[in-house]
Amino acid sequence: MNEETKKQLVQNEINTPAETPQFEEAREETTPDKMGVIDSYEHVNDPNSSEAETKLREGRALFERFAAEYINKFDLSDKESIDKILAAAEKFGIYDKAKEIRELLFGKNISVYGVAYLSNMCDEQCKFCPMGVACHEMDHLMEELKRPDITPEEEDAIRQKHAEFNKKIRTIRLYGARKEFEALREIGHEEICILSGSGRFADWEKMIPYVQLALDQPGIKEVILNIGQYPEGDYESIIESLHIPEGVKLQWRIFQETYVPETYKYYMEHGKGKKNANMRRQTQTYALKEGFDEAGIGALFGLDKNPLKELIGLIDHADEIKRKTGHSASRCCLPVANEPCDNEVDIQYSIEALAQSDQIKELIYALARLALDPNTSIVMSERDQDALLQRLEAYANHTTLYVHSDPGGNVRSLREHLGLKPKNNEVIPVGQANTYGRQVKPTLKRWLIEGRNILDFNWQKYFSKNELLEIEASEK
Repeated sequence: MNEETKKQLVQNEINTPAETPQFEEAREETTPDKMGVIDSYEHVNDPNSSEAETKLREGRALFERFAAEYINKFDLSDKESIDKILAAAEKFGIYDKAKEIRELLFGKNISVYGVAYLSNMCDEQCKFCPMGVACHEMDHLMEELKRPDITPEEEDAIRQKHAEFNKKIRTIRLYGARKEFEALREIGHEEICILSGSGRFADWEKMIPYVQLALDQPGIKEVILNIGQYPEGDYESIIESLHIPEGVKLQWRIFQETYVPETYKYYMEHGKGKKNANMRRQTQTYALKEGFDEAGIGALFGLDKNPLKELIGLIDHADEIKRKTGHSASRCCLPVANEPCDNEVDIQYSIEALAQSDQIKELIYALARLALDPNTSIVMSERDQDALLQRLEAYANHTTLYVHSDPGGNVRSLREHLGLKPKNNEVIPVGQANTYGRQVKPTLKRWLIEGRNILDFNWQKYFSKNELLEIEASEK
């Protein structure tokens, strides 16, 4: 347990009894002040100091040398190419330098946020997305019913199949959304990311009551909107339609998915607004100029065969946002496309299917840390399993915790944690991806043993004084 964590415990006189259950009623107060953090970017050292600037220049130069040499040689369809790239990364010292920069900027900090999926109804119908594929299939079935030569037997079969799909498409109404947000707060989250397919919220005004519910949750510090793209001017209207409590930040986050134009066109063939790649790329710029506090970016690796091209596109996008708005992208997400069970999707170059999967992911994170602005935090997600996430913590300083990628997943997961039985015959909606939500208390305990400074999460509620003493005695 680091010194900053010990100070937090002394300052707040933690007196939780030893018999406290894993989940007690959520407390009103938020996590204590962020000890050891010097600014809103959660730095522990000034990135503008001469020492930091030197190391950051070295890191960016190392990335540029590596990218220049291997930009046309990194091919996910070629095992020999992958092996050579991974060996070269070791030789270049990519991993050690990236770890050094992460430690310089963020020290032992690990920031946590929760995710609430409101709807898996989506009219974009991206080929790689289970939600989009399911909605596209439902549309196709409805078109089949219009055939003039359809037989009664065919009609019955189509309607039955449509009904089965329809069971897995779910939109949470306001009462359900409130329960989702309350579940996240009870778990301990102080940052909430709201996700939804674009079908439900094609009109931004429908989104406002949901966002307000999240903003009004006691103890919330930030709400992240990861919903879709809107035209220039709409983001200012969104801000004006909300009552944002003092001290609570609002972030707009959207993934470009892929920065390779031909690949983008292929996957978004059936899309509506998402077909316009340039409009999607401008979303963060519009949001920041029109009043949002922060913006997040991301790419989905495995859609294109060349991860280096995706990274270069991502970094160019981040640089463009800062140039146009004066603000750095605050978060950068680097997920890998995956295929949930029972949902066929089109992923041309599945990294998950490769023997070198974990090494490729680690290289992506390391290269991103070298090249990104020092004010940009790297986010890891529970699309990856715990063993890999522990490795990625050397490069990333933000993470989800106990994520569930389907509408209603937080309420259901809280029931599991409280030891309650699942509802009978409950149908799990189509999720956006396979996820591996980590159990909360064991993860928090590991972080404390490692001396991590846990931010934006009420971790104190999970431990008695005696448990904390045991953790301190066993810390690494």
